[in-house]
Amino acid sequence: MTDVPEFLEFRLKGRPLWEPISLILGSIAASGLILSLAESTLWPLAFISAIGGVLLAFVFPLMSRMFVRVDAEGVAFRTVRRRELPWPDIAGLAETSYAQSTRRVRCPALRLRDGSMLRLPVPHSDFRTYEEDLTALRAFFVARLGPEADLPPGKHSISEAPPDRPAL
Repeated sequence: MTDVPEFLEFRLKGRPLWEPISLILGSIAASGLILSLAESTLWPLAFISAIGGVLLAFVFPLMSRMFVRVDAEGVAFRTVRRRELPWPDIAGLAETSYAQSTRRVRCPALRLRDGSMLRLPVPHSDFRTYEEDLTALRAFFVARLGPEADLPPGKHSISEAPPDRPAL
């Protein structure tokens, strides 16, 4: 078994952080420009730009504070609010996917002892280092929970790759 670090921490940064924000700002700017051209005045552009600035003031701090930290105590993560899960509540780690725009995004998810699953906000497949991050997470979970953290049949476990991907 390989040595695992004392903790792992992942944060949302770079392109995955700026892509949704630039999409919001671009949509708002386009809407303001279209309204300004239709009304032949600049007040809609100024009004909608102010709304965009207010939205950006709320969205950016929320997105920049997203994180996942895995340590000896358990797993702590933040999307909108902070959650901490101790190791006794966690049964394993799985990889899930969800639709985002025109593509599927893969991300790790926690399988809890009560049977529910929680998708972690970072890392996800938009990260350049996603495969290395997922490998590090899997190693940490195997070291902490052991082989009993496997998922039920039909889903891949933390120690084996899904059917469409090679084993780690």
